[in-house]
Amino acid sequence: MKYLGLLGLNNIMPKYPRIISDMKDLILQCLEDKDITIKYRALDLICGVVNQKNIKAIIHKISKHCLTAEGAYKNYLVEKIITTCAKDNYKNIANFKWYLKILIKLTEMKDIEH
Repeated sequence: MKYLGLLGLNNIMPKYPRIISDMKDLILQCLEDKDITIKYRALDLICGVVNQKNIKAIIHKISKHCLTAEGAYKNYLVEKIITTCAKDNYKNIANFKWYLKILIKLTEMKDIEH
């Protein structure tokens, strides 16, 4: 049911991003799920609603998941952090000092391909 709900939210995100943004806390909770498909879908969804106001909180939460994640999922988390921050020529990054700290933390992680 969670997967289908997230899939439905992904489908309406282009037309109603505000609704999805209001549900960000619920979507972030899905990153804690045991089912990897739910994690992937929630990650795609939450990265789609990032803006200048919420980017720090969302990237911080994703970064925490990198510490315990393994394999392909860990690499996907790192990829999403990088692509989400770089979106629209770094439009949502107001503080590049913060972003550089994130990148440095990512380089210190083990077992990632990026």
